[in-house]
Amino acid sequence: MKPGVVDQNEPVKHERTLLCAIVLTGLLLRLYGIGYALPYTYWADEGIFVRLAGDMLANRDPNPHWFGAPATTVVYVMCAVFVSIYLGGLGLGRFGSPQDLRAFFSHDPTIPYMSGRVAFALFGTLSIVLVWAAARRIFSSRAGLAAATLVAVNPLLVFHSKVIRPDILMTFFVLLVFMLSLRIAEQAKSSRYVLAGLWTGLAVATKFPAVTASVLVPAASAISGRPAVAEARRLSLYAAAVVVCTFLASPFLFLDLRTVLADVTHEARPTHLGATGEGFGSNLAWYIGQPLLDTFTWPGLALVLAGIILALWSPRRIAWLVVLWPALFLAFISGLSLRWERWVIPVIPFLAILAAAGWSWSISAISRRSRVSVGRWCGFAVAMFVLLPLLRADIIQGREMSGIDTRILAGAWIIDHVPPGSKLLIEEWGPQLPKDRFRYYAAKGGGIEAVDTRESAVDVYRPKGQVAQLTKLDSILSEDIDFIVMTDWYEQFLADSRRFEDYADVVATYEKVMGMGEKVYEVQRTRGVNLGPPVRVYRVPKRR
Repeated sequence: MKPGVVDQNEPVKHERTLLCAIVLTGLLLRLYGIGYALPYTYWADEGIFVRLAGDMLANRDPNPHWFGAPATTVVYVMCAVFVSIYLGGLGLGRFGSPQDLRAFFSHDPTIPYMSGRVAFALFGTLSIVLVWAAARRIFSSRAGLAAATLVAVNPLLVFHSKVIRPDILMTFFVLLVFMLSLRIAEQAKSSRYVLAGLWTGLAVATKFPAVTASVLVPAASAISGRPAVAEARRLSLYAAAVVVCTFLASPFLFLDLRTVLADVTHEARPTHLGATGEGFGSNLAWYIGQPLLDTFTWPGLALVLAGIILALWSPRRIAWLVVLWPALFLAFISGLSLRWERWVIPVIPFLAILAAAGWSWSISAISRRSRVSVGRWCGFAVAMFVLLPLLRADIIQGREMSGIDTRILAGAWIIDHVPPGSKLLIEEWGPQLPKDRFRYYAAKGGGIEAVDTRESAVDVYRPKGQVAQLTKLDSILSEDIDFIVMTDWYEQFLADSRRFEDYADVVATYEKVMGMGEKVYEVQRTRGVNLGPPVRVYRVPKRR
């Protein structure tokens, strides 16, 4: 190597200090806006896990009775969060019994939801460290810091680290399996196979697709070149550990098969409003061209491609593992009937490692052909070109989540302008209003029926049903509804009606209902200011 030329494997000065700064940045981004909409609960899936954890503790029943993801680990994490809150409140004299805790949560869900979100933000932050360690082990210290930075500021990872969902937790466990696989490829120790089985089991108990991570350990074993007989025994140990740890993490996944089958069948439905796939090729192109492009930018994806080439040509075979699993996982989710932006989350840390490797190698390549300073300045320019748009997206995202959701704005208008006791038909995920202030109705059985809010333990009414379910439009008049409150369900059905003819009738139903009333209020989100769907309020004229 020429004097003065940067070596890709050259140690980075103050590496640990830089890593701490990166991790702190990632944590702050994940905490910015984390209190979104509270005390109102507008994220669709969060309420499932909070409710399941609350029911498990209240009923002293270890069976969550829901296995859609299966997300059992998410429920158990929330149980641990609730127990911690209870013990803290008990010590401070705030609670005298578990019933006090439940009453407290029912009155104001801010603390349970916020505590759960913070827990998942911490899992997302810890993933930054795992990515740094993996990239450093495979490529270089510089690549490790670059990969950690990409994960710290990745908008999709940042956003979902603020939500109680299984995606970030699954990613954390898969990264632990990946780290163990790297070590297994370098040195065979039975304890590593068992530990890898533990993390694989926890990953599968979090989300079913994590079963694809089970290829990492056999692949690491294969590239190690060790004797096949000894490796077969260790792999058997790993397989047994996966099964045992999956059972320990989610025992009722094996014991409550009827519920598991029903939930998995529901989650595996062929269509979903706004998320129906279009076949393997189209789905793969969509994942690359939308969520991955949005979270990496074109220069970032170019670096990913360079990293893939570098990894496949690397004399260090462990580099192959960082290409193997994301390729397999992308192929798996692309072959499913549905497609969701969040499904690509576990792939992002691996692509970040590849992008970092491509970036680090380019600095060395330029430095070898010119001056060291030229390589470093070019590397800095490329890094800023990739990172600044992502950081800007993070800040906008945090600002929007810190803003006032459109449904909160609409709810305030309704309280100020709609007479108490009025009959309201509100669509699902619409404004949450004081349960005793109005009389609420929901679409059911083709018509509408009154909702008995006395059955609810919480202080607000959380709307149910959609106008899409109405077939008896006269029920709006016969029940003497005063106001109809709609969100963006109409827009969603309208967008999908171009692909699904059945939705054309639903769109027509919405348009007829909107024609029955006079629009008296509408609010839209403002980009960079707040989040939320459009909310429209229609006054239904009284029949003479």
